Amino acid sequence: MKIYPFLMLQFILSLFACSKSPSTAITSSELGPFTIETITKTGKTYNINYGRVGYTNVSYDVKYKGEPITFEGGLESNTGLPGIWRIFTLHNTPQPTLLLGSQSLYLVTIENDKPVIKPVFQQGYDFASVQWLDSEAGQPGEYREIFSSDDFDIDTDLSGGRYMAISHAVVLDTKTLEIYPYNTNNEDIDGFSKAGSNVVAFSPDSTQLIYRGAKVSETTYEYDQWALLSYNFRTGKTYAVPFKKTECHLQNESRMNAIWLADYFEWIKQSDGQLKLTQKLPDSTVFRKGDFMYERNRGYSYSLDPVRESMRAHLSAFIREELKIDTSQFYKIDGDYYNREYFKFNDIVFMMTYGEYVNELVLQPESSNHYGEHKDTITRIASGFNALLNSGKFQDQWLPIDTPRQLDTPSQ
Repeated sequence: MKIYPFLMLQFILSLFACSKSPSTAITSSELGPFTIETITKTGKTYNINYGRVGYTNVSYDVKYKGEPITFEGGLESNTGLPGIWRIFTLHNTPQPTLLLGSQSLYLVTIENDKPVIKPVFQQGYDFASVQWLDSEAGQPGEYREIFSSDDFDIDTDLSGGRYMAISHAVVLDTKTLEIYPYNTNNEDIDGFSKAGSNVVAFSPDSTQLIYRGAKVSETTYEYDQWALLSYNFRTGKTYAVPFKKTECHLQNESRMNAIWLADYFEWIKQSDGQLKLTQKLPDSTVFRKGDFMYERNRGYSYSLDPVRESMRAHLSAFIREELKIDTSQFYKIDGDYYNREYFKFNDIVFMMTYGEYVNELVLQPESSNHYGEHKDTITRIASGFNALLNSGKFQDQWLPIDTPRQLDTPSQ
């Protein structure tokens, strides 16, 4: 059969959706003295697995008194999605201030009735991130990466703290708009590498950022030694505080947080007046508690790990009493590898899962469609149940750290 070249060309064009241009919609809004234009592009593209699929790209332009604000250098360099991905309003600043960008972030302020652009951090390969250091009673808040067309994180206000870590490389003092670089070369500290992007804790004098660190075993070539790493953004001083996971009841090193740190470590004032983080002596009166967590695609959750499967009944009873939910509103699905219990509250379905992640009991919303709406409920349950645990209740339900996977039998 003869195939005519123009027919083949027409087929290829239709396959890759080249015959139809994407549509563009622009909307405007006022943000203080600035005008924000939201540019939404929709169209079709070719996916090797699914054929023609739809896409939506969102970017922004900023204008001041009708004139566009331009940026020196690239907002991004390797994603193929140019432009401004996110715009945040900073509060309690000396003058109206925006924090915006994509892989690089900039401050935009007004001085002498003119916009002033100040680079905060410029990078060319990784996603930018923001994290308040002191928004949660003086301790760090959520770690938030900046993506294009991010449906999971749409909040545009940055409020609640003074100091902000940006791209784990600089600290922004939002009260003065001063910028302090730290960890500029990402060097090891006493042989420990920084093993996470989020800040675990912030020192009481608002100078030291604490990250988790890890060291590779010389025999297994796996990370098996752990430490807390301190970065003083004002002086540049760094140090490591090694510890053993079993002594600090830490099953999953990625779950280090300020509450856990306060149980097993303390800040000691040195002879020079500076604070230094130090591990406390082992204390049998420290009770184990669950973790309240935030993950971008998962939202908020409450985790107890590692525990017996019977802990689920205690948590379930607490939830029924705390939220005033009738037992008939709960239902269970028990499987071979993990067990689940569901309940509905404020039109959101929550589930407790045990065994899916070894001996971890997790409370979270069933669907990611309720992203953010469930925070208050999870917080309420986590705070209340942790208060019971901190009084010594249900401590026999915990398993030793690094316990192999094993679902409990009903008799246990």
